[in-house]
Amino acid sequence: MSTDAPKAKGRAGITLLDEKSSGKVLVINRHEDRFVMTAQEAVEACHAAHESIRFSNQFGGLLDKLASWIDENRASAHRAQIAVRESDLLFLVTQASETFDSDLMEKVAVLDLEVANDENFSLIRMNALVIPRATEEAATAFVSGAENNYWTYAK
Repeated sequence: MSTDAPKAKGRAGITLLDEKSSGKVLVINRHEDRFVMTAQEAVEACHAAHESIRFSNQFGGLLDKLASWIDENRASAHRAQIAVRESDLLFLVTQASETFDSDLMEKVAVLDLEVANDENFSLIRMNALVIPRATEEAATAFVSGAENNYWTYAK
């Protein structure tokens, strides 16, 4: 009796998998781990893995966009932070001036709308907000609560 894994059948190295099938499938990864699941579960796992890759790519693109925005607005933004919240991200900008900066407020609003309407960030929920100049501790308390799940990008 052979202990070799059965070879996948299909054309050009492709195995056809019908998620409507009631049977079980065996998935063997390159580390020889074996997973037995329904065809529906295998399709859902593939979809989740694909969405995870898409999210990672979108998040990297968002960080690039925010970094560029910070570079362009460094004179009016004292600090920029991203906070991970329960259902979204918060991009919090602390203004450089101690008086209200309507130009910065408008630029942040435009950025917020650009991200929300950009298909390249369709898996990401982000809100952007400007606060008056504050100490780092005050700003951090504002965005992160007790967990301190934040990154500071510009000071």
